[in-house]
Amino acid sequence: LSYFYSNYQREKAIPYLEDALKYSTKDTIPEIYYYLAKAYHFNGDYQKSERAYALFVPKIKVNTLAGRKLVTNVKNLNRYNKNAAILKRTKHKITIKNIGAGINTSEQEYAPVIKDSTTLLFTSRRKSITNKLAADLMPYEDIYLAKFKNNHWVLENNELNSGEYMPPHINTKKHDAAIIYSKDGKTFYSYKKNKIWYSTFENGKWTTLKLLDQEINGTGIRVPSTSLTADQEKMFFVTAEKKGFGGKDIYMSKRLKNGKWSEPTNLGDIINTPEDEDAPYLSPDGKTLYFSSKGHDGIGGYDIYK
Repeated sequence: LSYFYSNYQREKAIPYLEDALKYSTKDTIPEIYYYLAKAYHFNGDYQKSERAYALFVPKIKVNTLAGRKLVTNVKNLNRYNKNAAILKRTKHKITIKNIGAGINTSEQEYAPVIKDSTTLLFTSRRKSITNKLAADLMPYEDIYLAKFKNNHWVLENNELNSGEYMPPHINTKKHDAAIIYSKDGKTFYSYKKNKIWYSTFENGKWTTLKLLDQEINGTGIRVPSTSLTADQEKMFFVTAEKKGFGGKDIYMSKRLKNGKWSEPTNLGDIINTPEDEDAPYLSPDGKTLYFSSKGHDGIGGYDIYK
């Protein structure tokens, strides 16, 4: 289970779970089938996953509410298996390429923000001289700058080169994450203290970070997922509100004539579900919204929709 719940090499759980079943034929713990089925699914072994679920279901106590919920959960998980098997047979001309050790490490790198074809900001929880450990015993998030040089990405010295691309000394002792640039590249949005902040490029330099309006940074749990229309008149962002559909939902706010942001509007049940939605991204022409969701009919966990 330690392997299964890890974010790294989760498939290593499979041989241990298989051996647990192999050597405990008389007193098997039923949940082993459940976790093995999920591990098989994660590893792309969808038929094995379905067989493991089939062995698990008869052992569920359906005379309890928790048992009936578990049966429903397993039905959904098996639906993910069928969806994944269909998608696996579908051929797409897509290539996924790692951008290299100059950027990626054994730690976490995520939330890439493109300034232009040669400039990349990203967020990482890697160890450094300055950042301390958070409550989860991992380093706090910091923002890093990379440039595309000689046909590969090179990590830049933030303190020496960041002034052209983001406010200097942007990383603090706690979490700091890059979110997005406006289309004209003159407004930069970042995340810290559970809020969304922004800076504008004026007179050849970036202003000190300012907190975005209360309408955006309200009482709900804010998530650093934001997208803007090209004219910067509409902002799409993610938050968990009691008045939503459940979990995290995607909202939209309009810029008012006084420059402030309007009360946000939930995008509705075509987009949002009782599960989590996240990571909205609006195409440059404003006609396609890409987002991630756990609630639409996918293959399990977060999937990408449009």
